[in-house]
Amino acid sequence: MSQTTDDALGALSRSVATHRGLRLLLLFGSRARRDAREGSDWDLGYLAGAEMDPSALLLDVVTALGTDRVDLVDLARAGAQVRFRAAA
Repeated sequence: MSQTTDDALGALSRSVATHRGLRLLLLFGSRARRDAREGSDWDLGYLAGAEMDPSALLLDVVTALGTDRVDLVDLARAGAQVRFRAAA
């Protein structure tokens, strides 16, 4: 049984709430626009302090969403085009 986007986002929010240094986690792409299809990936951008472990964040995101179809982008290091797409 697949979870709805809202259920998945609730699980994700609870899962990442304890990550020290995580300042922002932003959903963008087809899931944010609500036009995702079966099998669409999850595009997530984040901003964090140096103390945050990106690998631990990715593991928690994958676990919470129940899929490894995740693109996790450090927005501080991303190019202008990716940052623009995430902000749009």
